[in-house]
Amino acid sequence: MPGVIHLSAPSAFTGKRAGVRIHHADMEPAEMRLWDDVPVTTIERTLVDLSRSADPSLIREAARESLEQGLTTRTRLALAVDHLPDRAQIRRTLGVKLPSPRKSA
Repeated sequence: MPGVIHLSAPSAFTGKRAGVRIHHADMEPAEMRLWDDVPVTTIERTLVDLSRSADPSLIREAARESLEQGLTTRTRLALAVDHLPDRAQIRRTLGVKLPSPRKSA
């Protein structure tokens, strides 16, 4: 288990808890799901967020496993990445072949 749990929350969230690092971000409703009545980010949004701060080898492993387990698709992942200003870096960090923006739209 990690020493610190990382959570993404809307900018207006002000809560604090020991052992939890809050990352503030604007989120679209399409980037969130309910899991046992708890709002969570989609697999795609989670991978994008992690690609900006976590160990790249862990991100590549998480991306591959998410694809292998059918939790996401290459097209959905490409759609989540390709509108972002740092998309080239995120694509490199994910380390999986994704369709080009023209093919995934």
